[in-house]
Amino acid sequence: MPQALSHVYYNLLTAEDTREIDKVFRELMSADPVIHNQTLNTCGRTITISESMSKIAKFGFNKLCSQPLSAADYLEVMKKFGMIFMLDVPKMGLDSKDKARRFIMFIDGLWYFFV
Repeated sequence: MPQALSHVYYNLLTAEDTREIDKVFRELMSADPVIHNQTLNTCGRTITISESMSKIAKFGFNKLCSQPLSAADYLEVMKKFGMIFMLDVPKMGLDSKDKARRFIMFIDGLWYFFV
């Protein structure tokens, strides 16, 4: 029996898309209290998580991809959270190679951990 498509990716180009992702996050957090600015220490570095609950985290792109983080750092994040929202992913060009490389490492880790 065919199933309806689920949304696993939102473009967030419009205000409606942004409201939709906020709605999904609020629905998921209804059972757990939200923790703001939780810190996770990984490999001698500190990652600040904008909003999180027991197994769900929400990050801005710059929190994860503009800092000098490694694949090991990202794997620690993925071990802790089974669902991750990443907001404000920019269009990247040749001037943002480091951010693009980190973003690719992050996506590879999501695939590896089935997040």
